[in-house]
Amino acid sequence: MRTAVEAMGVWKRFRWREDRPRNLKESILGLSRRRNGGQEFWGLRDINISVAQGETLGLIGNNGSGKTTTLKLISGLMVPTRGSIRTADRVSTMLELGIGFQADFTGRENVYTGGIIAGLTRKEIHEAFPKIVEFAELEQHIDCPVRTYSTGMYMRLAFSLAIHIDAPILLIDEALAVGDRSFQSKCVDRLFQIKNEGTTILLVSHELKMIESLCDRVCWLENGRVRQIGDVGEIVAAYSSQERGAGGAPIGAQARSANRGQRKLVMGESRWGSLEVQIEAVKLRDESGIEKDTFEAGCRMSIDIKYRRYSAVREAIFQVGFSQENGVKCLDVNTWADGIPFRELDDRGCISLSIDHLHLSEGIYTIDVGVYSTDWAEIYDYHWRAYSFEVFSRSRHEWIKRAT
Repeated sequence: MRTAVEAMGVWKRFRWREDRPRNLKESILGLSRRRNGGQEFWGLRDINISVAQGETLGLIGNNGSGKTTTLKLISGLMVPTRGSIRTADRVSTMLELGIGFQADFTGRENVYTGGIIAGLTRKEIHEAFPKIVEFAELEQHIDCPVRTYSTGMYMRLAFSLAIHIDAPILLIDEALAVGDRSFQSKCVDRLFQIKNEGTTILLVSHELKMIESLCDRVCWLENGRVRQIGDVGEIVAAYSSQERGAGGAPIGAQARSANRGQRKLVMGESRWGSLEVQIEAVKLRDESGIEKDTFEAGCRMSIDIKYRRYSAVREAIFQVGFSQENGVKCLDVNTWADGIPFRELDDRGCISLSIDHLHLSEGIYTIDVGVYSTDWAEIYDYHWRAYSFEVFSRSRHEWIKRAT
């Protein structure tokens, strides 16, 4: 059978300098001092994957295992440090929905510009346009600026555009938690239809039931390497067993922690880690800095994480994950920016992660918060679904009020 995607001996390195300049003055005065040195992190190591035409391959693994990096390399958004990647046909990506949408453009204008960026001709976009609008259920709003859209409308349009780009290869990275439950079901049905039409699909998801029902094979990535690739049921079972471990902690984390001598280890149903860096408090704030547990869709949110250091750890990665009530992961933010971890931890401190536009549909969401080593291999402290908040849509409520 014809091979659609092939990664051969692929390595990906991220590099950064300890003394990267923070302003123009440092950039000029410190030039000679920075010519050498720096640190590096290998996000992927010797990846060999072959995907047959029409096959659906699932990619699973913990955060930081290399799943998204693999898709970005296949899509061409990144280039490998070593090795090579070959794709037999045009690739469509669903990595970050709505990237490139302009707030002052209408839905129609964003569909056309987004389609052109994706490599479609104007004729192809024109032919697909009615289907895109119908699927997104935006017939009455397609000529309004997207800044007037609710979060659900925005995400439906972005998903519909991505799913209707007629490409033989489709890459999906946790992009199925869109809109309300009925629309999510519609998205999943469409995905099965695309699969049955012979499209080659690479799917990254923490939703293992989706992986089991949709994928022909699965690839388990761990610390940037392929741990297993092959039978879906066998590998998903092994991965689930490791994830649960004893009391919910990954087996790998237990083994690493057991070798740390006197380091304290906590494991439970909702918290685990070595506690070398502890999360002491998490607060959600709006754009005015007011602590809240209810946010309007599309608004700004900041997550303040108060921490305390109990060891010589100087660098770490702080990560926040958002999930719907049904457990579907829908958003993830962290301090791993351009391959650079958060540096110079104080004995006590607070870091803040910001989301400029909270593009989530109405409902209750839970939050996971974690602190990791700079290679994502060790968990210092992880709070699983320990926090929650509610999202409401003012525009939807106003529309209902006018309708009634």
